[in-house]
Amino acid sequence: MWAYMDFRERPLGDEDLKRFVDWSEKVGVQKVLMCVRTDLFADYPNSKMLPAIPKFRNWNALGEVTGRLHDLGKEVHAMIVVAPWLRLGWTPQSRGQVDFRPKPALLDKPEWLPTDRYGIREDKAPFFGSQLDLDIGKPEVRQFIADHVEDILTVNPELDGIHLDFIRFRYWKSSITMDIRGGADFGRLIDKGDIIHVTKEVTSLTGQTAIKLAYHMKENDRTKYAPYDGTKAVLEREFAYCFCDSCLGRFQEEMGVEIPEYLHSTKEKADWILGSQSDKWFSWRALQVTEQVRLIKKRMKGLSSRYKLSAATFAKFPPHGIVTNDVPPKRDDYDSVLKSLGQDWISWANEGLLDFAAPMLYWTVPKDLGAITGHLMSRMKDRSFPIYPGVLVSNEYVVEPHQVSEYAENATQAGGSGITLFPYAGWCISHRRAWGLPEIRDYDDALVSLKRLE
Repeated sequence: MWAYMDFRERPLGDEDLKRFVDWSEKVGVQKVLMCVRTDLFADYPNSKMLPAIPKFRNWNALGEVTGRLHDLGKEVHAMIVVAPWLRLGWTPQSRGQVDFRPKPALLDKPEWLPTDRYGIREDKAPFFGSQLDLDIGKPEVRQFIADHVEDILTVNPELDGIHLDFIRFRYWKSSITMDIRGGADFGRLIDKGDIIHVTKEVTSLTGQTAIKLAYHMKENDRTKYAPYDGTKAVLEREFAYCFCDSCLGRFQEEMGVEIPEYLHSTKEKADWILGSQSDKWFSWRALQVTEQVRLIKKRMKGLSSRYKLSAATFAKFPPHGIVTNDVPPKRDDYDSVLKSLGQDWISWANEGLLDFAAPMLYWTVPKDLGAITGHLMSRMKDRSFPIYPGVLVSNEYVVEPHQVSEYAENATQAGGSGITLFPYAGWCISHRRAWGLPEIRDYDDALVSLKRLE
């Protein structure tokens, strides 16, 4: 089960923790993958790298929940979000005037942020307008992430291992076609190739913040005799990275590629690479992510050979809309995921870097989940490698209780070792009632019945 430190301030937090443990035992959860970082803050005390969220400064809830789950024979793995590190809108006041000692590296190292194919560094146009990522294609970033893992296990040695989420490059592509008939004022200002920035002030829990987007003018259809008039403009943003000078320099050196000197802009260089060197580029990117996993594994083994390393992985892209039972089973999209995200996790498993994996097969009906799991298992050298495909429950995507056994049976019949629930706060009805959240479904009996499948 994927979970967050969903414990409120004490004394309610003690009730939340007990409910979490009791429910995990009731429904038969065997492995808890607990997220232990919220943006720049640790969800546990005594970190050497990050300040603790105020409610956990004097309360080692992570240690307490780990001890209780261990007493029940269950495993607890600390889940870290590797690439995304900050959602804009954060203020020190919102976390209780935390004194940064030492200061988190992301706050004063903008060169650690990725640069997209248009030459826009992420601090100028964040992912989805509001999120900042560390670029794990940079060796110094990989060292920082490995330091973070070592910090977690040094402060919390009782954990069973580390679970990697977002262990990949993020990718997003969007396109907007605008009707600009009669928009001569707009046409007069812009040309094909321009970058258009959009900023919007929004109110969040942390106060006013700016959401910043940027789009590349891909097309600008103008008329022949009225050059400032037109019919349409096409704006595009492809969040693919990193094309900074540092990364391009290492790509050339390590892959034996020489970017022509007549190419000057970042976009020109990116277009040339993706047009004529794409195979080397995608291979090099995947190697960068694999190097991150190798470094983390090495650090963990240096602390203890008993620690397990696992990952939340991609096997398919989410569909445009909800999957229905009418959709035929598809093969996994592993090759396209490898190119877009650089996440070659099956090679990690085959190399012995991972101890188990949880492919995020969200928005997938049971039959398709089984088919994709089978395709993934066919790629494994060791057909006994544990795969636990992830099943999502949310207000937007509701799994019916009778489908729970179908997901588990399809997964195990295809060679999987079980399923992973995402998230605890969606599957546990008693949690939602205690927090005053809308109920989705009561899954307790359906999950309890899965014990018979073990």
